[in-house]
Formats: sequence, C-alpha cells, structure tokens
Amino acid sequence: MDIQAYPVAVRLALDDQITRNMMQVRLNAIDLNKKFVQMARDIKAVTNAAKEG
Repeated sequence: MDIQAYPVAVRLALDDQITRNMMQVRLNAIDLNKKFVQMARDIKAVTNAAKEG
C-alpha cells in the first residue's frame, strides 16, 4: 500500500464507523421521541380522568 494511501484508508474507515454510529443515534432518537409522545398522551389521559373523577 502506498504510504499516502494509508491515512486516506484510515480516514474512510473512521468516517464509515462514524456514519454507522450516527445512524444508530438517529434511530435511538426517533424511538425516544415516540416514547415521549406516548408519555405525553398517557399524562393527558390521566389528567383528564382525574378531572372527571
């Protein structure tokens, strides 16, 4: 391997790993958002039920 190609290969490998990790962070954030939305719905339902009772 050319000595100048090595840093490029390392950089590409790191970029690829960072991209994979960022995709996982994105999926986790979407999942967390869904959970927060569900929690807000549940809190609203409990609040409405408490007002009626």
